[in-house]
Amino acid sequence: SSILDELTGIYNEHFFLKRLQEEILRAKRYRRIFSALLVDIEKFAEIAENFGTEEEEKVLKELAEKFQRNLRRVDIVAKLKIPERFGAILPETPSQGAWVVARKFLTLIQKYFWEKFKIKKEVRGMSWRKQFLT
Repeated sequence: SSILDELTGIYNEHFFLKRLQEEILRAKRYRRIFSALLVDIEKFAEIAENFGTEEEEKVLKELAEKFQRNLRRVDIVAKLKIPERFGAILPETPSQGAWVVARKFLTLIQKYFWEKFKIKKEVRGMSWRKQFLT
């Protein structure tokens, strides 16, 4: 099976979960750090309802491209199975660095939805401490 999402061309959920598991094992074994992000776009179904499925797919493709362009080559961004969800794995990235990426993604989402649809998006974030792996 392919490791890429057919619609967006970025990694799919299966590959993302496999790499996340590997990254957790690597972090534990070598006492390394990494961060992971879950991007959940609130009320995304409204795009399909108000503008159609074709527009919804276009939005997913464009956001995937923007996320990919704003990450390092070693980072992994993936389209998850739930339509409005993306995930990112950021190797060798402490929580402060993850917050920088999260804010960048949130700004991209807000700007994109405002410019394209004149919709303001609410944004929220979460974090966990690195003791999660010990």
